[in-house]
Amino acid sequence: MLGVMIGLGVFLLVALVGAGIWAAKKRDAPAGEAAVVVEAPVAAPTPSPEPSESPAAEPAKVEKIQIRAVDPKDGLRLAIDGKALAPGVLGIDRPEPGKVRLLSVQADGYENDVYRIDDATPDVLDVILMKKMDEPTAKAPEGPTAPTPAAAPAKPADKKKPVLKPDIPDNPF
Repeated sequence: MLGVMIGLGVFLLVALVGAGIWAAKKRDAPAGEAAVVVEAPVAAPTPSPEPSESPAAEPAKVEKIQIRAVDPKDGLRLAIDGKALAPGVLGIDRPEPGKVRLLSVQADGYENDVYRIDDATPDVLDVILMKKMDEPTAKAPEGPTAPTPAAAPAKPADKKKPVLKPDIPDNPF
């Protein structure tokens, strides 16, 4: 509610300041002056030349996209649309306009990643893979373990757990 009241107050303040500025400009303008309208001859618009398909109008796209290994520097395994590329190949053909190809990148010790390659992909594609996080593994204890004594008494089954009451007060509604 307070936010609405503040909003209305700001609106009224802006409206009053705007009305005051308008009134001051109206008062300063000399009365009785008519607006002067000047008509100038206008030449017929000249048709603009149609854009041509010239190579100077748009920079030519490179036919191959270079792949720059940033992290890791080496050991990349590349596959384009599921087909593995030869090791050491760090360039792929640019897809035709409207076509999309998927570049999957793998390296030992790094997470796998997939890049979307289309006609707007830059000429040099930087490949940065995330390092795999060490996963904690549960190690089996080495050597024989001590058996638990069978003579140890088990907890009595006839005792029931006490009912726990939450610390939340009853709902008054």
